[in-house]
This record gives sequence, C-alpha cells and structure tokens, in this order.
Amino acid sequence: MIEYNITPAQFLREIGWSFTSRGKWLGLKSCPFCGGGNQRDVFTFAVHSIDGNYFCHRAKCGEKGSFWALIKSQNLNPADYQNRDSKKGNSKKGKKKFIYGR
Repeated sequence: MIEYNITPAQFLREIGWSFTSRGKWLGLKSCPFCGGGNQRDVFTFAVHSIDGNYFCHRAKCGEKGSFWALIKSQNLNPADYQNRDSKKGNSKKGKKKFIYGR
C-alpha cells in the first residue's frame, strides 16, 4: 500500500480538472485520454474518490489504472504526493494520510 498526502478529489482540483461527485465516483466531463472520441461523448471518465482508480467507459478507449498511474499520466511524480519525512524523528502529527494501491 502507498500512503498519499492528497485525496483523488484534491488531486483533480489541483491539476485543474472539474468533476461531479456521484456517490463514491468523481465524473469528469471528458476523458483526459481520448477526449470523448469523435462523438465527443461526455461523462465517460470516472475516478474512484477513495482509492483513486480510474477508467473510461468508452469501449474504444477503455483506459484504466491506479491513482499512481493517473498521477504519472499527467507527467507528475507520484512520489511528490506521498507522505515522507526527511528529518529523523519528526512525526507528521495532524497530517492525514490516504492509503491507495499501486
């Protein structure tokens, strides 16, 4: 398991993607990988609000992956979003951790 210091919703806001909340899923108007295809399909891309897994419902796209992969797909370093402390003995009290799979 990997600990992150950001939720999937916070990450999406940080990179400028607007979304709607549908239960445990965050729906984007268009898929960042296929853009909705030639038909410009909307709301086919979803990110799970708890674990960050994502997928596109379009059959021709079908892009899917983990929160780690989503961060990497935006040319960002997932390690920048992980909880880590370079100072020995310095605990991160009060800092909430979010744990996701790779």
